[in-house]
Amino acid sequence: MFIKLGIILILFQCFVFGADSFYQNKYNASKKQYLGAVVSGNKLKEIKYLKELINYGSHLNINTLKYKKELNRLDKNTSLKKKVTTSFKLKPRYTIKSVTNDKNSIIISFNRNIDNSYIDFYEKKYDNFRRDYFDIKGSYKHAKNKKIKLSNVDKTVIYQHKQNILRIYIQKKKDPKTIYIINKNQLVIKHLTPNYEKQKQIDKVKVLKEKIAKTPTSTPSFLKDKKYTITDVRDVENSIIIEFNHKINSKYVNFYEKRYKNYNRDYFDIKGNFKNAYDTKLKTAGINKTVIYQHKKNILRIYLQNRTNPKTIYIVGKDKIIIKNLGANNIAKKAKKQEYLYPYEKTIVIDAGHGGKDPGATNGKKVYEKNIVLNVSKFLKQELLRKGFKVQLTRAKDKYVKLGKRTKYANRKKADMFVSIHANAVPKRKAKKAKGIETYFLSPARSERAKRVAALENKGDIDNMSWSSKSSLLTILNQGKITASNKMAIDVQKNMLYKLRKRYGKNTIKDGGVREGPFWVLVGAQMPSILVEVGYISHPVEGRRINTKSYQRLIAKGMADGIESYFIKN
Repeated sequence: MFIKLGIILILFQCFVFGADSFYQNKYNASKKQYLGAVVSGNKLKEIKYLKELINYGSHLNINTLKYKKELNRLDKNTSLKKKVTTSFKLKPRYTIKSVTNDKNSIIISFNRNIDNSYIDFYEKKYDNFRRDYFDIKGSYKHAKNKKIKLSNVDKTVIYQHKQNILRIYIQKKKDPKTIYIINKNQLVIKHLTPNYEKQKQIDKVKVLKEKIAKTPTSTPSFLKDKKYTITDVRDVENSIIIEFNHKINSKYVNFYEKRYKNYNRDYFDIKGNFKNAYDTKLKTAGINKTVIYQHKKNILRIYLQNRTNPKTIYIVGKDKIIIKNLGANNIAKKAKKQEYLYPYEKTIVIDAGHGGKDPGATNGKKVYEKNIVLNVSKFLKQELLRKGFKVQLTRAKDKYVKLGKRTKYANRKKADMFVSIHANAVPKRKAKKAKGIETYFLSPARSERAKRVAALENKGDIDNMSWSSKSSLLTILNQGKITASNKMAIDVQKNMLYKLRKRYGKNTIKDGGVREGPFWVLVGAQMPSILVEVGYISHPVEGRRINTKSYQRLIAKGMADGIESYFIKN
């Protein structure tokens, strides 16, 4: 009897001391997280971890009065008289302030700044209609009573899908043509009407006619005079556009910052002279003062002055420089009249590998490479169109296209970039080890791995040349584009890794690297070209993942960001 009582007593002590140890560890962890929130200035997290400290402290009989006072200061709505519950989630807040719409647009305003992670876009095709879905991170108080009507759309629905997900979908018999734009605390969903492109051209012609009407009939002498290399400087909302009468490069601009006692300046010294420098007045949204003047005979100086640090970037195009203030909030104006300020006007040809009679790699469970890469290609097209690029697909459905015809198509479309999309595979004995994403550019392969991958992708159109003959030929093919293709491959690989690792974690997404490879689908392209392997279809985990729409959409976003990054820098 005494032995049993002793055992019970020991177990009770273990339970009590084990509980104390648990709460002590939680208390210490919450304390570290609270201090981190204070350093980073995140008030919401400060409130969260203060509540945890108060709760765990009560279990440990620790005096938490100072934390209660701080919590009361930060959150006036929180009553300290109320019992602190064990749930550490903040009370649901209505993060979406308003949802408004006009004929073609839906404008969602938040009570905080947002980014691309706040929206998940996807499409669904039904028997008699198509839908574009927008799952928006946030809660909206009036979601049940809100009615939205867009022109040239069969149906538009809004509802609170989950506690923190507002869902909007746009329904039509044919594919709805939609884009979305994010800027600071607003999201604009825009439906492009059938006459959108036509109206865009009409607007361009109208602006051009107005410009011509204000210009003297004879060509101004300063445009004929070569010493005036800058032909125009103008402001467009939160940007300044400087146009030249010849091609330029990144050496034409020298950027530096200066911090004064009461204000900050971003300086741009631009190589060139502008006749109307002293007569030109510039105004940049979000900037207190913008000044332009001819600093030296061949240096035009522009500076942007703000009380706080101006958030500026500059982009160098073929014959223009764009200075852009990222801190301006002009989304409402842009929703009415969108103008792509980046010097794009670029055409991207996307090539979904294999197709039709050529299924590509398979995992033996009716999962084929040709279907996966076609989905990724379509998602990539959507992302690039939103960024202002022109996009063409070598195949938009399950059909076989010869390798040689793919680059010929790109050349015929006068593409500025060619991207071929594939999925990797290895034999069963290596399937558990081989994984990761890789990006290749055309060149003789320097590794056995590159040769193996190239052999798989070249099957569709292989000829009788020996490996050594092919390598010799590849040393002269596309020689002028190898450097540009290499740069593009680096940007695309880096951005794909960033997007995927943010969702799946660094350890689960392997970096297969940027590699050289003799891919015949890239031969003959008259523009920078790359081949992307989106993952291993043969890997037990990665193979399942790359067959999901969420992974395909995410890697497409990474590719689009990489392409954008390449054009901004080059």
